[in-house]
Amino acid sequence: MIQSTIFLAMAQPHSINSLMTLWEKLYEANVINTIFVLIFLYWICKKVNIFAGLEDKLQNIKLRIMNAEEDKSRSEQELETTKKQVANSDTVVRKIEKEAKEVADSLSKNIINEASMESENLEKNSERIIKGEEEMASLHLTNSVTKAAFNIAEEHVKQAIDDRLHKKYINEFIDGLDNLKV
Repeated sequence: MIQSTIFLAMAQPHSINSLMTLWEKLYEANVINTIFVLIFLYWICKKVNIFAGLEDKLQNIKLRIMNAEEDKSRSEQELETTKKQVANSDTVVRKIEKEAKEVADSLSKNIINEASMESENLEKNSERIIKGEEEMASLHLTNSVTKAAFNIAEEHVKQAIDDRLHKKYINEFIDGLDNLKV
């Protein structure tokens, strides 16, 4: 509607009447009021210095964006470094596992060898102790048998020799000693 009015006003010869009609049409369409409100808002913004605050906020936002881009770049570099480390971690883990297995095998062999040697030593010591115990038992048995034999012989001799034979054996023994002195 406004465009058609403006077009009509321009098409007609310029007269004050036609300008007034244009002005009235613009006034009725609130275009002038809108323009005045916009000019008034611009003036208030200049007066209150809103544009400077907006410019500060704009600079702050630009700075944050730059910092975010730098952080993103740094993070991407760290990601690449981490990816390389993770890629190498499989190799490192395999190497550690291999070394651990070698150490475990070595320790296992050492433990088995030590256990075998200790077992042999225990067996030798057991045999030596058993032989010693056998010898002691044999000696104890021999002593017991000998004592028993002497006791039996003494009893047998006491029964076999009476007083008369006893005196005869003593006199023969003493005569045998006298012959030795000569």
